[in-house]
Amino acid sequence: TIIAEEGVQGDLGRLTGSHGVQIGLLVGQVTAQKDFVAFSISTPSLSDICRNEGDSTPADLFENWWVVEHSRQVTMMLPGGLSVVGVFLVGPPELLKTFLPRLRQLLADVCRDSALPPPPHRSRSLLHVCTRTKKHKCQTLDLADAQAVFRPAELKYLPHSSKWHRLEASLALHINTHVSRNQKSKSSSSDLQQAIQAGLQPTVDSIGSALVLLHGQQSQPEEPLVRPSGQKKAGPAKGGIIPAALLLRTSRPPCSHAPKLLDHCTHLQITGNMRCYAFVHSRATCGEAIAAIRQDAARSLLSRVDALCKSLEAEKAEKTGEDDVDSTPDEAPSIAPASWQLPRRVALRLPSSNLYISDYCFPEENEEEFKSNTAELLSMKPEDIAVEYLEEFLAVPSPEECLVETVGAASVVEKAGTDSASLAPLIGLVVAAVVALVAVVAWLVQYLIK
Repeated sequence: TIIAEEGVQGDLGRLTGSHGVQIGLLVGQVTAQKDFVAFSISTPSLSDICRNEGDSTPADLFENWWVVEHSRQVTMMLPGGLSVVGVFLVGPPELLKTFLPRLRQLLADVCRDSALPPPPHRSRSLLHVCTRTKKHKCQTLDLADAQAVFRPAELKYLPHSSKWHRLEASLALHINTHVSRNQKSKSSSSDLQQAIQAGLQPTVDSIGSALVLLHGQQSQPEEPLVRPSGQKKAGPAKGGIIPAALLLRTSRPPCSHAPKLLDHCTHLQITGNMRCYAFVHSRATCGEAIAAIRQDAARSLLSRVDALCKSLEAEKAEKTGEDDVDSTPDEAPSIAPASWQLPRRVALRLPSSNLYISDYCFPEENEEEFKSNTAELLSMKPEDIAVEYLEEFLAVPSPEECLVETVGAASVVEKAGTDSASLAPLIGLVVAAVVALVAVVAWLVQYLIK
């Protein structure tokens, strides 16, 4: 059963009046019993094509790669607990039959979230709105089964289909990692991002197994998050917010493989406090709430790094030109110690809803700019999006200060790998000298006692 907000029905109904083909995303939450659709988002570029092509249905109307990219950017903005749960298609009935194989692959691509491992419930929805009959038909596909076929699903539009519970937490991070050099390809924004994500993977794995406290205590996954008023632990805290705490495990499991020598060019430090929030449906369990807040922490960290990598690459392209951006793969780039401000998180309230989405902006961006960019991505008007809160920018320490003491600023510090390598022999000599001196002193003490 698919439970969707009444606003989704109205939004899709308005698209049928355009007499064109439209594709977009369904955002909500997937559970074992029911799937919830909170809102729909039209893919921006396809609407421009449809206005020019009218009712025609050539294959170039379905730019799968662009819908996938749109889904990736939307997923970066979603809080924990919410994800892309399907796609919708507005068009004539023969369109669905013609492009059903491509829509199957599209569903698998747009519903992929790299923040954490796939959830246990892999069923995703395809909603078709016929421009002739105005009927809404929903089908589901189990992405975990490669041989699965589309199955009809019951679709219900309800007002306030789920009273969403909001969880909030703060996570302090102090990450030290190395960025490996890719010997097979030249450096680019995607290569840099992949290298940093690979270095951050242990932290993401740690977030995925973090201890989560709800209402200040540990709960069993099968317990209901909000109990009836006659029982203990009834309801969320004041203001409808359920406080949560994320505790990362500092102990590491024993290494099961031999040490491996990696060629790296950068040592990366990420320090600061990160605000996390998530939404779950009204009858969620504690296990679902724990998974949602973990998902938000991992997704927010990767989204900030993604935005920073693209910003740095854009600045580099402006300074050096496109022809000079790439460096040869056999030589490590010359990188001086530097500090950057990670983008801050902006919580934006959706119209007629208690749900938030996120955007990430840099110090030079003002409110009008990021609201305009967000509205364009979500096919909304900037005046319909309200800013709920902004993270504060703190002073960014220099690389030298970070070597001595880290502060609460959300920052990234990058140091050339050759610096740490050149200090290694000196440190080894000092340690050896200290050990020899201690041994000599111990022998003299024993000799005097005798």
